[in-house]
Amino acid sequence: MNVPSDKQVAHRIRSLVSDARKAVDGAARVESARKLQPDHIGIAIPGYVLHEVIHRGGQGTVYEATQGETGTRVAVKIMNDRPTRHADDIFRFKREVEILSRLRHPGVVTLFDGGIEDGRIFLVMELIRGKAIDDFVLEQRLSIDDCLRLFLSLCEAVGEAHVCGVVHRDLKPSNILVDAEGLPHVLDFGLAKPVSTKQLPTLTETGAFVGSLAWTSPEQAGGCRDGVDIRADVHALGLILYKNLTGEYAFNLEGSVPAMLERVIHERPQQPSDHRPAINDEVETIILKCLQKDKKRRYQSANELALDVRRYLDGYAIEAKRDSAFYVLPAKNTPSPSASRCCSSLIRDCSDGLWHHNDNPAWRRTKGKTHRRGPNRECCH
Repeated sequence: MNVPSDKQVAHRIRSLVSDARKAVDGAARVESARKLQPDHIGIAIPGYVLHEVIHRGGQGTVYEATQGETGTRVAVKIMNDRPTRHADDIFRFKREVEILSRLRHPGVVTLFDGGIEDGRIFLVMELIRGKAIDDFVLEQRLSIDDCLRLFLSLCEAVGEAHVCGVVHRDLKPSNILVDAEGLPHVLDFGLAKPVSTKQLPTLTETGAFVGSLAWTSPEQAGGCRDGVDIRADVHALGLILYKNLTGEYAFNLEGSVPAMLERVIHERPQQPSDHRPAINDEVETIILKCLQKDKKRRYQSANELALDVRRYLDGYAIEAKRDSAFYVLPAKNTPSPSASRCCSSLIRDCSDGLWHHNDNPAWRRTKGKTHRRGPNRECCH
């Protein structure tokens, strides 16, 4: 038997090391490729270097990327399907470019660039590093009042979109990131629409639900083609506040999709204070006004909602209390339309004077003496 020389052994070792290095490099390339959507491997966006995936959605995939000339970190969203395959998705993407280009607010993601490359539409946006708002509230153990202050900033950002004539239509915690400074940012306007245009149906022709079921409004759940407006966003904001303050969803999400849709359309949510007794009557009233089935009885915009939240935080009586006598009535005791009109007129006449006085700082509530039991400092669960 021939014994290999030292040179032969050394050569064999070097060969094994080389093979091992190639295997490691190959695994690294596979791992790098795995981080990219399979359909997007090999796509080059001129001027940008794509890194890892930071979000995958039904319409597109978002990557962290670097702008070549400046080295700025950005977010690049690439549509999943080619333009010739899904015209509705292309329409939504182009609409997102239009919408984001007109919005200028610290709480709304900024659009930098966009176009079509290798048959796919892409958007280049501000990179927001942060946590989903529900995760942030839980991790920071925010008190009720601190949670409302965060929510107020969110309402003001959504309100800016409403002022610009834009309905988001898909507000949910994963679309709201809170940065290191505690400021919320609204993302993903892929389902948004300008108020002035005719909207896409809430249910597609194939029966797929457009939007997120846990955060949808009764009019969206009912497939209403013409009735979805900025008040659908108000409903979604109410659902988000409900979840942030109680840790629970406003509606039971178990069972089939049709069953869940029926609950969203017809069932009243459980009182938030049932989940968390520290939620006082005024905060509960704000939440439940957002979640009214009849959109005419909700806050009529995110800015109107923001005003009431600010009034509460500043110690003033909230406007939503005007209507509280009706939405706290059990469904089985709901008065007839004629009785409702009479009661509404009487309550309005009696309360108008009180609210005019409450608008005067001299009539400002003393926390702990009038309706409030003092600042809500209890931490979230």
